[in-house]
This record gives sequence, structure tokens and C-alpha cells, in this order.
Amino acid sequence: INAEYGGMEGIDELYNKAEILSNADKTSEHAAVYRSIIEATKKTTPEKKLAAQLVAKYFKQFPEQHDQAVDALIDLCEDPDMPTRVNAIRGCAVAGRESPEVVEKLSDILFQLLQAEEILELDAVKHALESLIRTDVKGTLTSLFNRILEDQSESRDKDIAFLKDKVLPIANELIVPHKEVQEHIFELLKKILIVFEDLKVGEFQVFISLLSSLTIFDGDNVNALFDFLYDVNSNPDKLQYVEKLTVCLTHALPYFQKGASSSKLVNLISKCVFGFDELGESYKHNLLRVFTELSSCAKVDDPSDILTHVYNHINKIVPISDTSSTTAINFSVIECLLYIFHQVAAQDTSLVFKISGLFTPKDKAETDIDDESKKKAEDFKSRLLLLKQKTTNTIEKLSKKLDSLNKQKAEEHQLSAVNVALKTSKNIKLMVEVNI
Repeated sequence: INAEYGGMEGIDELYNKAEILSNADKTSEHAAVYRSIIEATKKTTPEKKLAAQLVAKYFKQFPEQHDQAVDALIDLCEDPDMPTRVNAIRGCAVAGRESPEVVEKLSDILFQLLQAEEILELDAVKHALESLIRTDVKGTLTSLFNRILEDQSESRDKDIAFLKDKVLPIANELIVPHKEVQEHIFELLKKILIVFEDLKVGEFQVFISLLSSLTIFDGDNVNALFDFLYDVNSNPDKLQYVEKLTVCLTHALPYFQKGASSSKLVNLISKCVFGFDELGESYKHNLLRVFTELSSCAKVDDPSDILTHVYNHINKIVPISDTSSTTAINFSVIECLLYIFHQVAAQDTSLVFKISGLFTPKDKAETDIDDESKKKAEDFKSRLLLLKQKTTNTIEKLSKKLDSLNKQKAEEHQLSAVNVALKTSKNIKLMVEVNI
């Protein structure tokens, strides 16, 4: 028999020691026996494999030897023999379950082992970490976030993937019920999201999803969330910032809908949508859709600024006249702009007249209206009339197309696309008619 694997004497001796501990009335009187089991983790491979199980099995009974036992298990987790590593990994889960105070230290090594290539070993690591999370979610996630903060790119992907696949699904069960844990997670998230400006959008989404699962942001506390989201996105001069801001605002929307608001965030998104031509229409459109939803519930400190931006963009997209009837207008964008215009204008209706010349105030006589306001109103009405004409024509065409598709029993995705376009056109026409 290979010397490394040895004979059966050592194995038999370990089983005898295990029997002593199992039958003892007071296991604490047999500290020397447990110590010898720990020492067996440095002997032959068969003894290491068995010792890993026994160290974990009797771990709770010998708290004074926890340090040595944990160190032994950690060493075995890096053993050249894969079955030995698997036994040690499983032993870590047992030890952590029995004694939560060692969870953070054990999880440190287990998170490192997420790099394992052997499927059996990797499965053992994930199961062990899931067990430790249920034992001490605060300690385990502290270990995970500290590893991510070390910024080892080769391991960060695996760590974030574990957070997404194993932590997010159980956040409501393990994190939400404990306010102290939520507050701790929030502090960890702040470190991650502020330190790492290079996070990919997908990675960023994972952390924001965890953040949005927290329930500590109610009443005045929601301002802490809004201030943090603003700080994370306060330099929106690159595409990645705009994508991340879109993610943030999507998760912040429920808080706005419940009555909370943040003028800083609203002004920031306005700056991104209307202030950066180089961002590209697809990025702007995604952000514009979120802004459209926010406009129905967010309070704006200076509605005049946003209304002016919206008014200018409508004028930019819709011409005064279209003699060739070929001007292409992005109806999806126009729908958003008109909706924002209506919602924000409702906060101060007098601004509509000041900006567009429409809707003369009741206390203002026709003779008191200056030429500039009249010119604005005439100009804007012409654009809206053209828009009404185009939407009317589009609605007629889409209605016929929908009838044709129904007769052909077209596929659902084809019908859906036409229905969405038809609804958009009808929405635009309705909002235009309110303004003419």
C-alpha cells in the first residue's frame, strides 16, 4: 500500500477515539482525544478524510479548541486530494452550523473555493455556503463583500454570481426580517457601489436588486436611499453611468409611487435625457421611459426647467409643416414627451402659457398677450396639428393591418407589436387633442 495512504491502523484508531467521545458522559473530559483527532488531519490521506468528518462532528463539544479545529479544516480544504477537500468542505458547514461564531472565518475559505473546477467539489462548496448563510447571514455576507472589495477580477465574477443565484432568492427570508442585518447590508452595498465604478451593468443590477429587497427605507429613511443612489450616479457623462442610472431609477420607482421624492434624482435624470446629445437615442429612450413613469408621481422643485426641455425636444422632433409627408417621427419618444409635459405641467399650469403660449390664463386679456407668446402658440399648435394628422393616418393603417393579421390568424408576437403601436398612436392623439 502506498505510504501516503497507509494501512488501517490509523483509521481504526480514529474510530476508537470517536467511540470514546460518543459514549462519554462528559466529552469535555476527553479534550486530549479530540486534540489527537485534530492532529490526524496532518497524517495519511485516509486518516485526513475521516478526521475531517470527526473534527466537525465533535466540534461543538470542545469550544476551547475551536481555533485549532477551524485551522485544521481550512488546511484540509486545500489538500491535494479532492475527496479529502470535499469532506473538509462539508465539515466546515457542520462546524459553522454548530458554532455560528466561526462562520465568517470558515466562509472566507469557502468563497475562495468557488473557483474549484471539479463539479463535486464546487457543489459541496455551494451547499456549505448556503448552510453558513442560514446560520449567520450577516457574517457570511460580510465575508463575501470583503472578498469582492479585494477586487480580484478572476474571482469577482464567481462571487457576484453566487450572490445572484444563492442569496437574492432567499433575501426576503433571511435578510428582511432583521433590521440590524439590513442596515449592515446597506453599508456593505454602499462600499461596493461607490468603490467600483467599473462594474458591468449586469453586476450592478445584482447589487441594486439586493438593495431594493431591503425594507428599511420607509418614511424619512428613504432619503438615505435616494441620496445614495444620487451619489452612485452623480457623474453621468458616460454610457455606463446612464445604463446604471436607468437600473437605479427602475428600482426607486416604487418609492416614488408611494409618495417619496427626490428633486436631485429627478434633475439628474432630466440632465441625462435632455443634456447629453452624445449618449445615443437608444440609451436616452430607455431612460426616458423610466422618467415618464416617474413624472406621474415625482414632485419637481423646478418644473419650468423640465417643461422647457420637453417643449424644445417636441419642437425638434415634430416639424411645423410636412409638405412631403415623409418626415419620420418616433412615436414612442413623442408619447413619453407629451406624457411628461402633461404630468409636470399639472404641478404649475401657468408654466404652459409661459413656455408654449398655449392656454392663456383666465386673468389675462387677449389684448395683453405679447407677440412672442402668440408666435409660440401658433408655432406649437401647427406642430401638434401635424402630429394629430400623422397619428390619425397611422391609426387607420394599423387598424387595417390588425384586421388583416387577425384574419390570417397571425402569431401572437405579430399581433402584439401592432397593438402596442396602435395604443401608442391613440395615446398621442388623445394628448394632442387636449392641447389644441
